[in-house]
Amino acid sequence: MQQEREQELRRQRRLLEKRQELTVAWMSDLRTGDVAWSEKVYEIHEMKPGTPVDLDEGLDFYPPEAQKEILEATRALREEEKPYDLELPIRTAEGNDRWVRTVAAPAEVESGEVRKVVGTFQDITERKREEQRRRQ
Repeated sequence: MQQEREQELRRQRRLLEKRQELTVAWMSDLRTGDVAWSEKVYEIHEMKPGTPVDLDEGLDFYPPEAQKEILEATRALREEEKPYDLELPIRTAEGNDRWVRTVAAPAEVESGEVRKVVGTFQDITERKREEQRRRQ
């Protein structure tokens, strides 16, 4: 019994470490359209770190239906200061399909206007594949 608990604790620790590895930060200035990505976000998008990206270019990674969803979430974030937490498909710069979890919240609000947004970005492709395997 004790050995099983220790194994489960080790497994949970590995999962937490893996999750922390995969969760990365980004920031966006809604006034200028500037976007700042961590190296891991660039890696998920299969792009060279430091490559300039703006809001429109970031949106282009999402297929049309996902673009609609993230645009609506962004509207609610801007107008209502409502954070979002979405799981959406993207197509990387190299043309590979991935699933990502993107979470965002207002970082700077001035005179009732959201000026900057911060968030996390996580590659959840393997989890989505596993869910699909289980459903089949």
